Parts: sequence; C-alpha cells; structure tokens
Amino acid sequence: MNSFVRHGRILVLLSALSACAPVITAHGHQPDPEVLAEIEPGKSSRREVGRVLGTPSTQGVFRENIWYYMSERTERTAFFEPKLLERKIVAIVFDDE
Repeated sequence: MNSFVRHGRILVLLSALSACAPVITAHGHQPDPEVLAEIEPGKSSRREVGRVLGTPSTQGVFRENIWYYMSERTERTAFFEPKLLERKIVAIVFDDE
C-alpha cells in the first residue's frame, strides 16, 4: 500500500507540473513575404489580391478600399493572462475603382 501512495503522489506531482507548461497559440493569417511580393502596387486588383492572399481578416470601416491581414501569437501559462509574443498587420490599400 505504501508503494501505491508514493506512486500516486508522483503521478499527482507530474500532472501538476505538466499543467504549468506554456501553451503557444496562433490566430489570424499572415501572408508569406514571397506571396506579398506578387502584389504589384497600382496594378493588382482586388480579385488578384484575394486570389493570392485569400480573404482578409477585416476591411476598413470608414474606407472600404483597405484590406487588413492580421495575425498574432500568444503564450499562456496555466491560469495567467496570455502574453503577446508577436502581432503582425498587413494593410492593402486599393485605388478607388
């Protein structure tokens, strides 16, 4: 029985330690720099940008000719607030068509 209690304590300790391991999550869509290079300022249309980069994360509220591609990576440990590791925003502004 004593061995059972000792192994049980070790199992509880290992479970508690593994729960404290940081978890990294990624949200959004960040286009590759090589793919962004395919966009030609003043020449690429909305359709071409949509084909190359995909659907934007959001569009401008007051100016509909702006597309935003946003991404972020966060790290969370146990019950603590997530820590922002990286945030990237790419804005594509179209000429008024």
